[in-house]
Amino acid sequence: MRLRAVVALLATLLVWSLFAPASAVSLTSTRTTIDTVNGFVGQRPAEPGEVLGFSGGVTRSPGRVVILQRFSARTWVTVGRAAGASSWRVSTTAPAPGRYSYRAVALATDTATSAVSATRSVTVIRPAITHTSFAAVEAGRLLTLTGSASPARPARKVQLWELRGPRWVALAEGAQSTTGTFTLRIRAGTIGRHTYRVVTETANKGFTVRSVHRTVTTTPASTPGFRATRLADVTPLGAQVGQSFQGPLYATGTFTIMGRLYPSSVRTVSTRFSYALGAAASTFGTALALAPDNRNTTVAGPRVIEVRVDGVLRVRRLLVTVVQAVPVTLDVRGHSTVTISSTIVDGLGSDVLLATPVVTSEVRPERGVNTVSEPVR
Repeated sequence: MRLRAVVALLATLLVWSLFAPASAVSLTSTRTTIDTVNGFVGQRPAEPGEVLGFSGGVTRSPGRVVILQRFSARTWVTVGRAAGASSWRVSTTAPAPGRYSYRAVALATDTATSAVSATRSVTVIRPAITHTSFAAVEAGRLLTLTGSASPARPARKVQLWELRGPRWVALAEGAQSTTGTFTLRIRAGTIGRHTYRVVTETANKGFTVRSVHRTVTTTPASTPGFRATRLADVTPLGAQVGQSFQGPLYATGTFTIMGRLYPSSVRTVSTRFSYALGAAASTFGTALALAPDNRNTTVAGPRVIEVRVDGVLRVRRLLVTVVQAVPVTLDVRGHSTVTISSTIVDGLGSDVLLATPVVTSEVRPERGVNTVSEPVR
């Protein structure tokens, strides 16, 4: 009997040793959450290749390893990992179009059990862009194209392209609004049929989202007389858009130079931008100046300003102060583009000011043409 009791006791100890924990430390129950998904939830979908940022927290046991998983092909696939404090953040790339579920998992440790968050759904759609325009426009008039991009990405660039021979040529560049809408304006092309399309950027900054082609016919002017277009009403190509802490990067309106008002003018920090001249373009006219600061008396730094017509340098001026606007009149007959570029010489560089720039069908004598930098003080 005594032998049987000893055998039974040893058997009990063996079984207990097999199933007992490796240490006497108890496991803590934890919880993990996904607090945000970088805004791409509900009505704001993502697009393929866009970065999705997930963030959340782990309670009761900070410093855990958290993995982000996406449900795919009937299983959960790990797409990211983070480690650190009680809060975590993981970024991943949006996959092909579809609707996906994501979850966060806090991995188990010696002192804590694993924890799984509730799932979050993310919709990924293929980006698209549409636009409308008139079927016909008179020479010398403005051609306006309006449209929208989906999904909306505020401030993302939008360009208007024209098919010229075998290749597409960019004519104007704007930006999406907060709702994805945009408006682009150019002077109507030469008399005849023109094929246009609108393109916008994708997450990788390439202009690969393209609208369908639209054909617009430019017709001769219905009434005689000269046609003048204020370039403040035209969408340029290459001008910076958006806001800085000092104001708009490209602005139009009435500006003052030494007490004189210049309506329909352009003020910009852009170092290079251009306008499509369109049909019935004979003369380009403006006055070059540096925009004053808020006290309307000084400048942040001199600039060299150059004006080119179809790539040929026609004007080069070094502007130092705001005491004067330099008048410029150029013959642009037979040409398609006028480009304004500038180089900062010293300091921060003042904004460039084009005082009341116009393109007209009227032929006027040239003025201010030179290709040697001459200081204007």
